[in-house]
Amino acid sequence: MGSLREKVALITGASSGIGAGTATHFASLGCYLALCGRNKENLEKTGKQCEANGLPKDKILLIQGDLSKEEDCKAAVEKTIKYFGRLDSLINNAGIALIGSIETTSLEQFDAIMNINVRSMFHITMLAIRPKCQTSIVKKRENKKIASPHHFCYENPVTTCDMRLQNCDLRPACLSNCDLRLPGALA
Repeated sequence: MGSLREKVALITGASSGIGAGTATHFASLGCYLALCGRNKENLEKTGKQCEANGLPKDKILLIQGDLSKEEDCKAAVEKTIKYFGRLDSLINNAGIALIGSIETTSLEQFDAIMNINVRSMFHITMLAIRPKCQTSIVKKRENKKIASPHHFCYENPVTTCDMRLQNCDLRPACLSNCDLRLPGALA
């Protein structure tokens, strides 16, 4: 990906966990940040941690939103581009895990997971790919080894995201297809 200094990154799921950790690390590298998450209080904490890592407050944009909603996906990309004038990197990190086997997972739970872990990732990536943007797409890829049958509901949507992006050649849209490997549930 090269130097992140003064690049603009939109990080989804930035209000906690890996997303918050990615944000604070990118801040220490001088990357301008649009941080998207559902929890406003946690998002503000992440913003303050980014400031503590040396990034000026005016180089941090906080976007509260639920990416299972189409309008929130659209708003995240539009607000980032309006505020910074461009989008250089999209870090698809938003996701939820509801533990259950195929026998115990309801269709409502499955839909909720698919909407966040697959549909929103596809939608926000689609919105970020614009001819005037040279966006690097980083997808969260979990370890493919399923730890137990109770992780069916979480692991399958993540694998679907990975397979869909592997089958897309994004280079014609001036993209650098980056791959960030993060450990998932381990047996």
